[in-house]
Amino acid sequence: MKVASQTPDYLPEAGYFYRMARADRFVIADDIVMSSSGMVNRCRIHRPDGVQILTVPILRKGKGPQLIRDVRIDTSRHWRKKHWRSLYLNYRYAPYFDYYADFFQKVYDREWRFLVDLNLEMLHHLR
Repeated sequence: MKVASQTPDYLPEAGYFYRMARADRFVIADDIVMSSSGMVNRCRIHRPDGVQILTVPILRKGKGPQLIRDVRIDTSRHWRKKHWRSLYLNYRYAPYFDYYADFFQKVYDREWRFLVDLNLEMLHHLR
């Protein structure tokens, strides 16, 4: 039996889903300390002029090390519209964009409290 484990990354790249598909059992590791250099709250998207990093703002100040499952999104920042717009402008002509567009629109219309909830919603739908 093949078991794979991965942090619940924000809009992960294709290799993430490849590992997920190849495993008999896939474990979401949300009970480890959030890394400031990881991809749990950021993703890369491809643009005509290169790569753009999208970052979900999180509350860190005075929190110390936090488990991924406890990380809260900074709802005072207006990131959702920016992320949706970036995805739309850069992928609207991509194959299957229309298939996923409604899902992304609903995700970005919703206000999320915890990062893990946002990421798991996307992972479950995109897999």
